[in-house]
Amino acid sequence: MPNDVLFLPDWRKGNPYQNLLAAGVESTGLKVGFMDYPTGTFGLWKAARSQRGIHVLHLHWVNPLIAPIFWSGSQLKARVRVWMMALSVLMIRATGVRVIWTVHNLISHESPDPQREIMARRCLARVVTRLVFHSNNARAAVEETLGIQLGHKSEVIPHGNYIGIYRKNMDRAQELTRDF
Repeated sequence: MPNDVLFLPDWRKGNPYQNLLAAGVESTGLKVGFMDYPTGTFGLWKAARSQRGIHVLHLHWVNPLIAPIFWSGSQLKARVRVWMMALSVLMIRATGVRVIWTVHNLISHESPDPQREIMARRCLARVVTRLVFHSNNARAAVEETLGIQLGHKSEVIPHGNYIGIYRKNMDRAQELTRDF
């Protein structure tokens, strides 16, 4: 049975967030698949085309998606890679697949080039179908950083909790090293 929703990247190991979200989505009758970002030109397009029948491509942490932009050398090469990423999203949308981005970070924790990252995130925010934020404050911070208004194409869905997921006497560092 084909997937209805495809989550990228697959970061389930060590963090229950995606499994919990997938369970919530699947409780509505939809099937969720997982995949890491494919490498190379038009990687998002490749991912979407490899999963025939999907209705939603759901982006989570975009660090691996935009990493090649950091290492592009010249500003022109960086811009071309941003445009190619945008074109990939637009090609996916042209097939009727919705591209949703849950924005988990303002910028990557260890961004080698915050200005290029902001350029890439601004472009991505403009071309995706919808953005999801876990709070109004997060949306406001992203809007301010990117310099664009996103209220018309975004939703605030409060972050769930992990009550009952982690063992009571186990600290977070121990839990992250445990195999699921």
